[in-house]
Amino acid sequence: TGSEDLEILPNGLAFISS
Repeated sequence: TGSEDLEILPNGLAFISS
């Protein structure tokens, strides 16, 4: 979702979307 924001998924995991 954009340049380097932290994405939080419903399952509780998070990742950097770059």
